[in-house]
Amino acid sequence: AELIALGAFLGPAMLLFAIGMLLASLLAGLLLAGLASRQVRAAERVISEEPLPVFVIGLVAAIAIPVLAIVAMITIVGAPLGLGILFGILPALAFIGFLVAAIFLGEELLGTRKEPMVERPYRAALVGIVILQVVGIVPFVGGLVTAVASILGGAPCTRMRGGRALGRGPR
Repeated sequence: AELIALGAFLGPAMLLFAIGMLLASLLAGLLLAGLASRQVRAAERVISEEPLPVFVIGLVAAIAIPVLAIVAMITIVGAPLGLGILFGILPALAFIGFLVAAIFLGEELLGTRKEPMVERPYRAALVGIVILQVVGIVPFVGGLVTAVASILGGAPCTRMRGGRALGRGPR
């Protein structure tokens, strides 16, 4: 009886949490599209031109950054730095990466990457975020898709210099 009561509470609570995350992601994505569209475009360009190196860099960063933060926490002096990286910078980078990947996905699906680019990718942000959030609630698959999106979108963000994502340059 207690298990049924717990399920009756957790089901709606999880649904409300998913809706809240969708709304927060939409708001953050629209802000990112409006305030940092040049940087998003630069990151998208790197993702589309070099998808495998970008994914490898993101995967290495996703492993190396937490390890370095934990190593820093072993020392007394590095503990605040390690905690800040683990609980502040790393989640922010993953969320921004998710948003960049969602905007990239939205532009690919809408076909706006091949046309002359619109100034601000608001529509692409809405479409990509809704799709990634809906896929994200699917058990097992959703977590994997969300992780890959965060890694793909976050890797170019780790390579930003002066508002431009660093790529290999013209070939």
